[in-house]
Amino acid sequence: MATTINPQRPEDAELSRKQSELGELQSRLADLELQLLTLRLDLDEFENIYHRKVGPLYAELDEVEAQIAEQQAKREPLSSKAAEAASIARSKAEESRRVVDAVLTLPPPVAR
Repeated sequence: MATTINPQRPEDAELSRKQSELGELQSRLADLELQLLTLRLDLDEFENIYHRKVGPLYAELDEVEAQIAEQQAKREPLSSKAAEAASIARSKAEESRRVVDAVLTLPPPVAR
């Protein structure tokens, strides 16, 4: 009994190569998506820790700067520029404090 070898058509060979390449690219994409997710989680964790540690310091700095600007405005009661600077500094200090308070009410990051 003679066996005949069915030669593969060029289109079939190309399709097979493309399917193999697609599988490799899908696998690479899945790996990269996992890496991206891991990096995003790491970044979120870092931001949370940063805001918990550095945020209160910035809020304190903004409060001191607001107090300085307010004292400057008191010394120069006719200066609209000093009054405006004090108002802006006070708004910034209040916003910083709100952000810090909001961050500190969140649960602490879970150690991985």
